[in-house]
Amino acid sequence: MPESPAPIVIARDRFLGVGTITADPLVGALLVRAGFHASSHTEQELGLLDADPGRRYYNLPHCGRSEEIRAASHAAEMLRAARFQVDLDPPLYVGPTTTVTDPHGLQFAGAAILDATDLVAGADNLPAVCDALALVLDEYDGALARLTEFFEVAAEKAHAVGAPLQDFARDFEAAAQLNTQLWERLAEAADATRPTEPTPHDLPPSTAMLAARHSAAVRARAAGAPAVTREPVPLSANHRIAAPLPRPNPTALGGRR
Repeated sequence: MPESPAPIVIARDRFLGVGTITADPLVGALLVRAGFHASSHTEQELGLLDADPGRRYYNLPHCGRSEEIRAASHAAEMLRAARFQVDLDPPLYVGPTTTVTDPHGLQFAGAAILDATDLVAGADNLPAVCDALALVLDEYDGALARLTEFFEVAAEKAHAVGAPLQDFARDFEAAAQLNTQLWERLAEAADATRPTEPTPHDLPPSTAMLAARHSAAVRARAAGAPAVTREPVPLSANHRIAAPLPRPNPTALGGRR
């Protein structure tokens, strides 16, 4: 079985800025389309390690942090759509949901909760409500389970780095415990309200649910997961602006799946 091609790594270099290296002309064309500039020097001329004479360096002009992040995410989106494997440096990620207070989609964790909120708001029957609640209450992959992990890791990091974060280590530990207790109580309530009889799903979904499913489908496609079963439509919730940019690979962010 042939080996998979190496991923295209888009990252920020201390001296060269945001860039990547490739010998593929299609990759180069997509990078240029996203705003990257092809270097006039080869990889060898730049003095990079493991240099290949056929590969060329592409980097972004200095255009400000926000524009660099958006251009890098846009490039990753186009490359993934063309079936290339891309490793995007997490600080260069822009989420698929933006808000007035986060116009560049940098706070993607909170934006994911907005998507879950839309699914709850758009649910028009009890099974749909329970399915939407599971996005937050699922024992393994729900938002509350991940939030507990977040506080646990934050507590460990606070102990490791010392002052001034060390003073907050116990607060993070307490937050993890309280969050776990909250999840247990809410999960119990969700289980109690879940219907035991299957409900037909042949009724047309509401406009709000279609909007929420469209946003969830954008995230699912970017994450490499199967999208929702019904055909999504290009709608967006009133309180946010949809911008179809990719979600990062959870393993690249150090998350546990």
